[in-house]
Amino acid sequence: MMDDRNIVFKTHSQVEASVMQSILESNGIEVYVYGESISSMYGFFSPTVGGTSLGVPADQTDKALDVIREYENEAGRDQERPVD
Repeated sequence: MMDDRNIVFKTHSQVEASVMQSILESNGIEVYVYGESISSMYGFFSPTVGGTSLGVPADQTDKALDVIREYENEAGRDQERPVD
């Protein structure tokens, strides 16, 4: 937990993080991005050392996790994803 925010998604792919950020935001969820690689600022994507994490306000955590589960189930990615 970070202040009143919870990490709900972690990945080493900035593309995947961007997609999930867009999905969450389109569902009315405020998203905070942590660990984003500086390389994305220069127009290309590379794996982020330590990964990229998406945080949401504590009061939106349950909704965010539901949205993520729904997306992963539809995408055929129903494996468990570790969340700190």
